[in-house]
Amino acid sequence: MEKSGIIGKLDVFIKKYYKNQIIRGSLYSIIILLSFFIFLSVIEYYGYFPKLIRTIIFYGFILISILQIYFKILITLLKYNKLGKRITYTQASQIIGEFFPEVSDKLINLLQLQNLSNLEDTELLEASIKQRTQELSPIPFVKAIDFSKNKKYLKWAVIPILSILLILIIYPELISEPTNRYINYTKHFSPPSPFEFVLVNKSLDLLEKDDIEIKVKTIGKTIPNDVDIVINKNKFHMKKIKKNEFSFIIKHVQNETDFYFASSKLKSREYKLNLRPKPIIIDLKAKITYPSYTNLSEEIFTNISNFSIPKGSKIEWVGITKDTRKVVFEFLDKKQEIIPDKRGGIKLSRKLLKDIDYRIYTQNQFHLSSDSLEFKINIIPDLKPQIAVLEQRDSIIGDRIFFRGQIKDDYGFTKLCFKV
Repeated sequence: MEKSGIIGKLDVFIKKYYKNQIIRGSLYSIIILLSFFIFLSVIEYYGYFPKLIRTIIFYGFILISILQIYFKILITLLKYNKLGKRITYTQASQIIGEFFPEVSDKLINLLQLQNLSNLEDTELLEASIKQRTQELSPIPFVKAIDFSKNKKYLKWAVIPILSILLILIIYPELISEPTNRYINYTKHFSPPSPFEFVLVNKSLDLLEKDDIEIKVKTIGKTIPNDVDIVINKNKFHMKKIKKNEFSFIIKHVQNETDFYFASSKLKSREYKLNLRPKPIIIDLKAKITYPSYTNLSEEIFTNISNFSIPKGSKIEWVGITKDTRKVVFEFLDKKQEIIPDKRGGIKLSRKLLKDIDYRIYTQNQFHLSSDSLEFKINIIPDLKPQIAVLEQRDSIIGDRIFFRGQIKDDYGFTKLCFKV
């Protein structure tokens, strides 16, 4: 009975010993891991480490955490549950002896006597064990483990816990942003710029071969003195038009173009000019059918310009378009819209009796052409034939009269009648 009583008290002590080790190991882990976490968060928040460094830190922190928890908590927890190699009763006696110096030798001696009793059984040995047991039974071995001594570690553990709580309340970005960058260690993160580029243009759509003025402004704590625009890897200096606004004209754009803005080492995201097909007339001819009284043959003008035609002539415009949905002939008296055929062909005819001014412009789904072709056609009226007659009497024969004259008409005449 006495033997099992002392051993039982030692088992209770050993269990409390490992329980104390678990508490202390947990506090150590909190102090080390949370302090290390705060340190890594602060240096990453300001440092913006490259991907390789963040990868090493991320897996390094996970490895340290696993090792710390494994050696300081998990192994001790297994020993607490009597799994794995635990301290011996002799080692436990030495620890108890540090707290109760007067029992150290007696307890170790009792354990030695008990070991001997397993080998030989004598009355003297039994008496010695009984005496030692009676002397040691009143002593509370478990008091050798004082949980209150962990308060000094608890103080240090509270500091990083409170620090993280305060940071999350006052300035959460100091924790959230570095944590996000560590977790996404394969992504590239750039430090925030002192300013950002804001494109002023509402649209980057334009027609082929048109010019476009690109405007950008900077917003932020600082304002750059110079801004460049990089177009297809070629850098151009932008004109400063306001304190924080810059401009550059890209002329005669023929292809879709990528560009971005740059100042010092900072650059904007890439933008793209969206080139739209321009509605154009490739070829335009005017076929003139003259009125019959002119006796003129049909004529075709390949170079449309201002010209004059006889009154009553019929003019037919024939042309070829490209990327055009509609061609508009705008006369003073009316407007006529022509839809090109599948090949882009257009045709319009009109009989003209008076002078006209007109213009032609094109339209497609992207743009109503601002460029128009303006023309003037002068109408030549059909004037009456003109006759000039001079009468002259014969000086010898008085009743003989001579007529001399001239007849004229723009388009000729067929006969002349003379009546007396």
